[in-house]
Amino acid sequence: QSSTLTQKQCCEAFVLTPGALKSTEREVSYKQGVFGPYTVYHFDASEVLEVAIAKHGDAKGMGIARSKRVKRCQKLSGTRKRKQEERKAHQEVRKRALINALEEGGLASPTSATNSHRCQAYIEDGIGDLSTIVTTMVEMDWLHNVASGSEKKFAATRRRLVRSYREDLRFEYGGYVPPTIWNEAYSMAEVDAIREFVTRYSNRPDLPESLRIKYL
Repeated sequence: QSSTLTQKQCCEAFVLTPGALKSTEREVSYKQGVFGPYTVYHFDASEVLEVAIAKHGDAKGMGIARSKRVKRCQKLSGTRKRKQEERKAHQEVRKRALINALEEGGLASPTSATNSHRCQAYIEDGIGDLSTIVTTMVEMDWLHNVASGSEKKFAATRRRLVRSYREDLRFEYGGYVPPTIWNEAYSMAEVDAIREFVTRYSNRPDLPESLRIKYL
């Protein structure tokens, strides 16, 4: 019985791509992987050798092909490493700019604030506008820590309004509330909770101007 080679072995030993083997007969088997079943192709070794000779000419030609592949892999590896280093450098620049902007905005713990989802998206991938992010973080800091004295007070206000919306929606929809409607209602409850807090503490001199403009 003739020996067989998998597609991976054909690539490693003979520098043959799947395209070079597309006309070669094969057997198919299936294996179970971590992410589910996957297909394995098995080629007759003698036929693979014929394809390799037709493509590369001889052993010397295969050696040259291997050398070229090694150089391509090294170049790709170097490119990936350079891009990773550039990405990290850009992330560090964005993080420092964000921390400085948060400090200027008056946050007591700007470094801790960068752990938020919004800040992480900006640091990691540059998603969002720096000025808008800082404004939002300053507003949330005031609502959760400054005006309420503790996060529990603002959270309690929000929960109360959410429960009120939930009861109204269940009555309106007869029990089941579509997810899209519920998400909209939750957002409305969030806005109402902020408006209630801003109104309650409207006389405080430390009320962020952005909240005053939006909700008063």
